[in-house]
Amino acid sequence: MDRDLDYIKLLLNDFFNDKLMVEKFELIQKNHVTGWEIWLQIEFAHFLAKHSSSPEWYREESYEYDKRKEKIKLKLRPDFLVRKKGWRINEYMALEFKQNVQPRACLNNMITDLNKYSKIRGSNNDLRSVWTVGVFKTDDIDSTQDHFEKYFSEKDSEFNISDLTISKIANTEYWFALL
Repeated sequence: MDRDLDYIKLLLNDFFNDKLMVEKFELIQKNHVTGWEIWLQIEFAHFLAKHSSSPEWYREESYEYDKRKEKIKLKLRPDFLVRKKGWRINEYMALEFKQNVQPRACLNNMITDLNKYSKIRGSNNDLRSVWTVGVFKTDDIDSTQDHFEKYFSEKDSEFNISDLTISKIANTEYWFALL
């Protein structure tokens, strides 16, 4: 799990610290653009395609739910499946993207997505780890982190504040969180 976390942090830091990505986030902030989650996923796909570590990646691959755990939906489609070269073949990290200007709503959406993965049928599961990255806006990260700590203390969840990594997108009020 630590290798996966280190690799996904490397990818996300490279992605969000890219000069052109920072400029795009500055534009989003300046013009109050909303609804850009799909755009972000497309940018990340482009980034993965040219990254120096040449990861193998896929978009929206289907995983069947265990019908005993999920009665309504039939399939889960991760935003990304990523495998670093040298890792066991046919084992992937799943990565979900969430975007919400409200930090607490973003975190809630991230946890909701992570909980969906516990309902995948075992025989259909080749995931070595599952991650969500959320992008939110705040001009007071200390207050936001206090809200996150309170959120985790109030929720009955398998996750806690120590599982959360938060990083700033330079020159903006945007931050990304990894859980």
